[in-house]
Amino acid sequence: MAEADVDEKGDAPPDMSHLVRMLDAANRGVTSVQPQDSIEKAITLMLAHDFSQLAVMTGVRDLKGAISWKSIGSRLSQRKNLVLVSDAMEGASEVQDSDTLSRATKEIIQGDYVFVRSATDRKITGIVTATDLSVQFQEVSEPFLLLGRIENQIRRMIQNVFNIDALRAACNENDPERKADITKASQLTFGEYQRLLGKEENWAKLGFVACRKTFCKELDEVRKLRNEIMHFHPDSIEEEDYNQLRRFSHLLEQLGTLSRK
Repeated sequence: MAEADVDEKGDAPPDMSHLVRMLDAANRGVTSVQPQDSIEKAITLMLAHDFSQLAVMTGVRDLKGAISWKSIGSRLSQRKNLVLVSDAMEGASEVQDSDTLSRATKEIIQGDYVFVRSATDRKITGIVTATDLSVQFQEVSEPFLLLGRIENQIRRMIQNVFNIDALRAACNENDPERKADITKASQLTFGEYQRLLGKEENWAKLGFVACRKTFCKELDEVRKLRNEIMHFHPDSIEEEDYNQLRRFSHLLEQLGTLSRK
């Protein structure tokens, strides 16, 4: 996607690194057992909650380790007698809720999960697993994938319709250097798509039986969302925003299909 789009109608992106505390799983609390609890209690809790591991704790701040199906199985494979949780306890990795998600990811890749400790009161506040990361990756990547699809759809729509002069005319008149650099549709920003398609004579060349003003209004909403996403405001993209991107992509698909019939 063209990087120049953000600087047309947006502020400089703030420092919005993804932190561990932004994950729901980091704030859900943990189900725990104590080292002297029976192994049956740990097994029952994992079965009841469909957990793969439990925290082993003696207090809200005292993480002693973890017990998991893996740790239980590895010890049983060596014919060890398991009576207490401590008999199958393993070391537990932890990160602070103020750590970056990239650091936590490395820990999770190594051990399948990490416990999260509050940087303020030192309590264990949650556990983040590989599954949680997969969900987070989907949430973070989906808007980028949708925007990439929309941009490719717009490029295919205009690439063989407008000549270089028309493309350059969509650029800001106060930026002659950028205007001179434009040689193909893929170099345009979303704001420039708007200026290009906002002209009635350009819209007519596409041959669509559709309202130009309505299309450009929808495109403007997508442009605003793109700026929010590229500025990486993790809490600002809601389900309706996703729906807006999906609807506009569907509109482009429909217009493209109908125009080929």
